[in-house]
Amino acid sequence: MDAISNISVLINLLLIGMFIVFIVLSLVYVLGKILIYFSNIFNVKEASLDVEKEIEKKINHLTNGKGRVLKITKLD
Repeated sequence: MDAISNISVLINLLLIGMFIVFIVLSLVYVLGKILIYFSNIFNVKEASLDVEKEIEKKINHLTNGKGRVLKITKLD
Protein backbone atom coordinates (compact mmCIF):
# COMPACT_ATOMS: atom_id res chain seq x y z
CA MET A 1 0.00 0.00 0.00
CA ASP A 2 2.91 2.31 0.75
CA ALA A 3 4.38 1.82 -2.76
CA ILE A 4 1.12 2.86 -4.43
CA SER A 5 1.05 6.02 -2.31
CA ASN A 6 4.64 6.86 -3.30
CA ILE A 7 3.88 6.31 -6.98
CA SER A 8 0.82 8.57 -6.81
CA VAL A 9 2.89 11.29 -5.13
CA LEU A 10 5.58 10.95 -7.81
CA ILE A 11 3.05 11.11 -10.64
CA ASN A 12 1.41 14.12 -9.00
CA LEU A 13 4.81 15.85 -8.72
CA LEU A 14 5.59 15.00 -12.34
CA LEU A 15 2.33 16.44 -13.62
CA ILE A 16 2.62 19.62 -11.53
CA GLY A 17 6.21 20.10 -12.71
CA MET A 18 5.25 19.65 -16.36
CA PHE A 19 2.38 22.10 -15.94
CA ILE A 20 4.66 24.72 -14.34
CA VAL A 21 7.26 24.32 -17.10
CA PHE A 22 4.51 24.72 -19.71
CA ILE A 23 3.22 27.90 -18.02
CA VAL A 24 6.72 29.41 -17.71
CA LEU A 25 7.63 28.66 -21.34
CA SER A 26 4.29 30.06 -22.53
CA LEU A 27 4.91 33.21 -20.50
CA VAL A 28 8.41 33.60 -22.00
CA TYR A 29 6.98 33.12 -25.50
CA VAL A 30 4.18 35.65 -25.03
CA LEU A 31 6.43 38.25 -23.39
CA GLY A 32 8.97 37.81 -26.20
CA LYS A 33 6.28 38.38 -28.82
CA ILE A 34 5.07 41.50 -26.98
CA LEU A 35 8.63 42.83 -26.68
CA ILE A 36 9.29 42.29 -30.39
CA TYR A 37 5.98 43.93 -31.29
CA PHE A 38 6.69 47.07 -29.26
CA SER A 39 10.33 47.29 -30.36
CA ASN A 40 9.18 47.17 -33.99
CA ILE A 41 6.69 49.97 -33.37
CA PHE A 42 9.03 52.36 -31.57
CA ASN A 43 12.30 51.64 -33.40
CA VAL A 44 11.38 52.61 -36.94
CA LYS A 45 14.09 54.19 -39.07
CA GLU A 46 13.50 55.77 -42.41
CA ALA A 47 15.11 53.53 -45.00
CA SER A 48 17.38 55.09 -47.56
CA LEU A 49 16.52 54.26 -51.15
CA ASP A 50 20.05 54.83 -52.49
CA VAL A 51 21.88 51.85 -51.01
CA GLU A 52 25.08 52.32 -52.99
CA LYS A 53 25.41 55.93 -51.82
CA GLU A 54 24.89 54.87 -48.20
CA ILE A 55 27.54 52.15 -48.53
CA GLU A 56 30.00 54.62 -50.04
CA LYS A 57 29.32 57.09 -47.25
CA LYS A 58 29.84 54.44 -44.55
CA ILE A 59 33.09 53.18 -46.14
CA ASN A 60 34.40 56.76 -46.37
CA HIS A 61 33.51 57.32 -42.72
CA LEU A 62 35.17 54.09 -41.55
CA THR A 63 38.37 54.53 -43.60
CA ASN A 64 38.63 58.34 -43.23
CA GLY A 65 38.16 58.81 -46.98
CA LYS A 66 40.95 56.42 -48.00
CA GLY A 67 38.84 53.39 -48.88
CA ARG A 68 36.74 52.78 -51.94
CA VAL A 69 34.18 50.22 -53.02
CA LEU A 70 35.22 48.04 -55.93
CA LYS A 71 32.27 45.69 -56.13
CA ILE A 72 28.96 45.25 -54.33
CA THR A 73 27.51 41.74 -54.23
CA LYS A 74 24.17 40.90 -52.68
CA LEU A 75 24.30 37.87 -50.39
CA ASP A 76 21.40 35.43 -50.38
